[in-house]
Amino acid sequence: YWCATHVLQTQYTIQIIRCNSISCCGPWRSNYIQVFPHRFLPAPVPFERTPRGIAMAERDYQKGVFYGSLIQRIQFHGVV
Repeated sequence: YWCATHVLQTQYTIQIIRCNSISCCGPWRSNYIQVFPHRFLPAPVPFERTPRGIAMAERDYQKGVFYGSLIQRIQFHGVV
């Protein structure tokens, strides 16, 4: 249960972060949870510019693909 709550492993990263339970991890001492409400940093995903706007790319090696900045990934979190 601890790993399911505190750990996120992706192809690129492993993140270990406190949970929102005060009895488990204590209270937050910074505004981290306001900046990252989903707790974990969004993974780097390839985006591309299309006639309909920015979309998640099907392949990361095609021309025009870029990896969004942290701010862009936070904005797109849950959308793509």
